[in-house]
Amino acid sequence: MAGSAQSLLADDIDPPVWRGMPNSTMQAWEFDTEPGPGEVTFAPDDSRNEYGTPLATLYGKFELPQRDTWWFEEVSGHEGVWNVGGAIGLYIPNDETPREYKFIRLQLTFDGGHALENVPFDPWIDVTSSEGPLEVSFPQTQSTQLDDVFTHAVYDIVLQPNRSDETIWIQPRYCQVYIDEIVVDTICSDGDPAPNVPEPSSALGLLAMSLVGLVIYGWKRRRSG
Repeated sequence: MAGSAQSLLADDIDPPVWRGMPNSTMQAWEFDTEPGPGEVTFAPDDSRNEYGTPLATLYGKFELPQRDTWWFEEVSGHEGVWNVGGAIGLYIPNDETPREYKFIRLQLTFDGGHALENVPFDPWIDVTSSEGPLEVSFPQTQSTQLDDVFTHAVYDIVLQPNRSDETIWIQPRYCQVYIDEIVVDTICSDGDPAPNVPEPSSALGLLAMSLVGLVIYGWKRRRSG
């Protein structure tokens, strides 16, 4: 099934069930390679986007004495990490066909600093489009502490209506945010992007219901026999 296509990225933990379906895209950045002097825009390390080239652009102060954004080769066992004091903008070209919705799943591996009670500060997330204002909802649907420092968060974003492009903005909530890996999936749809493909938990539930039905059917046959 096309929708089950998987990436080889380390933190691609929660890919959407609709990955690989028509009108969908996938792009991911690991930032493992040291950037060249003045390099602030990066093509993805993995991309399945037939509509154009996605780009990640870093914003901030890159030079001393007020530098707030720079690249680390390694942070707490995570290779290739950006300390971002400004923002990361993820430009995602997309299907231009007018549709009611665009669904986006953003997977983000980050360290946002810690409050006094050792609770991580999640970064600010926003979405804009070159085609004008958007009606946007983007709740964080899952958060997993990977180790003592880094968190893996999942945001399920819905845009209404579909646009031909979007830029996802990731900004620190408290001074700086350390970004290790980003994975973005999108799909344009007039409704449920995968009405016939249940999530894994739903699939297990349907399987259990089917088995129960078979048991009841067999029991009734034995009684009637």
